[in-house]
Amino acid sequence: MYEGLVQIVAHLWASPIGMLFVVIALGCFAGQVPILGFRLGGSAVLFVALIFGHFGITLPKDIQTLGVVLFVYSVGLQAGPQIVSSFRKSKGQYLAICLIVISCAGGVGVLFNRVFGLSKEMIVGLYSGALTSTPALAAAMDALGNSHPSVGYGLAYPFGIFGVILLVQLAPAVLGIDLKEEERRFKEEQQTVQIQRKAFRITNPNLVGLCVDDLLRKDHHFNIARIRRDENVFTPTPDAELALNDVVLVVAESGTFERLRVLLGEPVNDELPRTDQATSRWIAVSSQAFVGKELRFMEIPYLFGVVLSRVRRAGVEFIPKPGFVVEAGDEIRVSGSRDAIAHFSKIAGRDPELLHQTDIFSFSLGLALSVVVGLVKIPLAGSLSLGLGIAGGPLIVGMIMGYWGRLGRVVGHMPKAARLLVGEIGLYLFLAVAGCASGGAFVETLRSGGLSLLACGALMTVTAVVMSIVVARFVFGMNMLLILGAVCGGMTSTPSLGVITSQTKSDIPSLAYTGIYPMAVLFTTLTVQLLVLF
Repeated sequence: MYEGLVQIVAHLWASPIGMLFVVIALGCFAGQVPILGFRLGGSAVLFVALIFGHFGITLPKDIQTLGVVLFVYSVGLQAGPQIVSSFRKSKGQYLAICLIVISCAGGVGVLFNRVFGLSKEMIVGLYSGALTSTPALAAAMDALGNSHPSVGYGLAYPFGIFGVILLVQLAPAVLGIDLKEEERRFKEEQQTVQIQRKAFRITNPNLVGLCVDDLLRKDHHFNIARIRRDENVFTPTPDAELALNDVVLVVAESGTFERLRVLLGEPVNDELPRTDQATSRWIAVSSQAFVGKELRFMEIPYLFGVVLSRVRRAGVEFIPKPGFVVEAGDEIRVSGSRDAIAHFSKIAGRDPELLHQTDIFSFSLGLALSVVVGLVKIPLAGSLSLGLGIAGGPLIVGMIMGYWGRLGRVVGHMPKAARLLVGEIGLYLFLAVAGCASGGAFVETLRSGGLSLLACGALMTVTAVVMSIVVARFVFGMNMLLILGAVCGGMTSTPSLGVITSQTKSDIPSLAYTGIYPMAVLFTTLTVQLLVLF
């Protein structure tokens, strides 16, 4: 039995593919082991790979490229639906914080390059590790054409994780800020920035006798979910006519409520309770009759007697316009009678297998376009050129596909489980190969310049976090809970977000995190290519 085990180990050691999955398996196992109460997660694959690389294990470089493309493309698909709305709602503040983070970390890197003579490979690796940005590491390795940046990444990454966790916990105490008071203030302010429901009493005489459908066709920024006329509460059909003193329950972005007050009448605090004839429900769409079609052509209110008031896709909630294209997995909020909603639910969700199917044609085409876009070079001064590279190309194309959802026959939507699986497999393939390629030099590099390298990485993290908090609080006057989430997102640090969310018992930091994270991934990926030029 012992000899058989030795032979199995020997076969694995001689097989690059076998060792690839050994490294990934051990890395995933190590990532679940608590260290001071935290877990490294998938990033532990890199550290296991560095150990194997130190002992001479190498893996095929093409696997690393494949991993980069899969991982970064899936990140783009996830970030795409959120990036435009997050930029608009934050009024540019998230973008500013993101630029502060990357400029501070990058500035420290340039300083250490000039003063201490650290190599570009080491600087961009430390930069990626200090910001815990694996896409940035992938872009750095692609721009330089080697795996050396992963050494710096491995050195800076631990403090990038634990340093951010420590700093975001200390910041409120150092600044003397009561997070409970911040939460109360935020909720008061949020009354003006979310998709909300509000009741209005019809007092505009120009609306009397006007059909609900005609009113909504003139303004696609709100929907009417229920109407109360005298003591009767009902869901309006498209041809229902409005009357004076009707109380209508409107679903809209709350920033439009002042305009709706002029259009409809004064807001009221009257309740429009749910009844058998007027209720609401979220429904996940999977029917082939709906997927890929625009709302304007489906005539849902006429055919099914229900009102579609809002849509939720990839965690983003919005008021759909007539040209909105429905995709499998979209959650739609419908209002109507209980019977009508039950009937519509059976029709809209009658093909549940679509929720788990991935359009391989669209997925493959998206990856092919990603590679092409990444290869495009923009000429700069002299012989210099700038391109998105094998990491930036998939990120940009993935964001476009995720944002638009569908471009003709090509579908940008992927089921969440499939997207997560593709992203994780890509990440593990990339980290395993990169770590093994750099493992031979890791110990020697740490021995020869360990203190200065660790100091550089730590200074990048601390400077980026402190400066972004100071500017966000004292220049922008942002809520501290939002600042903490924005810092976690700007540093692409999910573990620190988990700690803050757990300690504050609030989901407010998550709102800022999801808003800034897509920008942080994009700009950190592009910035490493600029650092290579300095």
